[in-house]
Amino acid sequence: MGDLVREIVGAARGRGNAAASDAAASLNATASCDYATHLKRYFSQREMHALVGALTAAIPGLNRQVIKIQEPDKLGAVASRMGALLRLDGFAGRDGSTLRGFYVDDRHVSRRPLICVNKLQHPIALASAFWHEVGHHVTRGFIDRHRERVISSFDWDYGEHLEDPPEIVADLAVALTSYPHPIARRLFINSRNDEPCSPERMVTQAISHLRRIANFSFEPTRPAAENLHYLAGLTHYAKLRGALLGEYNI
Repeated sequence: MGDLVREIVGAARGRGNAAASDAAASLNATASCDYATHLKRYFSQREMHALVGALTAAIPGLNRQVIKIQEPDKLGAVASRMGALLRLDGFAGRDGSTLRGFYVDDRHVSRRPLICVNKLQHPIALASAFWHEVGHHVTRGFIDRHRERVISSFDWDYGEHLEDPPEIVADLAVALTSYPHPIARRLFINSRNDEPCSPERMVTQAISHLRRIANFSFEPTRPAAENLHYLAGLTHYAKLRGALLGEYNI
């Protein structure tokens, strides 16, 4: 993974990559984190299967096939079927993408629960932010902190997500849309010993998978920090999916 980080930073050299070192540090922390330990700390087998059951009941095809929807109008239709509204806005911040999205369940703000997503993102990142907020919407009754009226996703620190059970659950929705069970086993489980692959292998497999299903790549025209944030997200969701498969067989 170090070679890929150096390639991303090198490609953007001279184009304002002052934030890249912070992004790289966050990525390294994500890559070295023990995801299975974090999941087991917060969720028993029964609890995790109940949460994933709620997500799969609400999202047709989840964990059985890749959910490829990226078009805003189709995402809006998904939100509407779930009793929510989708709003796309441009939230400019550090690298133009600090605020990824938020979820509001407050009738003083909106007659229906509101999913708001930053449109200044790559389409696959926009879709990921959408499914994350859908995860909050679907599972808001399972965990006490989901009673908060506004749940925001302001930054790219995935390590903080792993200390916050509602954020873990919302991230599960994202991981399951991209890596349904049959594909997750093929990508993230070593067929020789039925153990999870190394983090480096997971990331390599995830990059190839997202290139096939969503034509995603680390564009040299993007700021280095933004590409590193995308790589951190890709690493986070791949490791989360691998831990879900390895620890809970989901």
